[in-house]
Amino acid sequence: MLETWTKKALLEMQEYVRLVFEAIRDTFTRPFYFRDVVEQFDSIGVGSLVVVLLTGFFTGAPPREKVNSCCVSSWARSDARSAFANC
Repeated sequence: MLETWTKKALLEMQEYVRLVFEAIRDTFTRPFYFRDVVEQFDSIGVGSLVVVLLTGFFTGAPPREKVNSCCVSSWARSDARSAFANC
């Protein structure tokens, strides 16, 4: 049982190392698919924009008015300890 588990674990590790090695090697060998890479970056960026906006909206970031009213006056006094004391 231990021998079987060890063999399976080593096989998985071998496959992972081969995958990483091939990915690194193929990054620097021809042909380069620059246009495909740019299209995939664009698709990933635009595709995740909604998720990023919703996450930012629902994380509970303080409104600009609250940040300006309590923190700017403390920064103007240059008192670092009380900069966020009233926020």
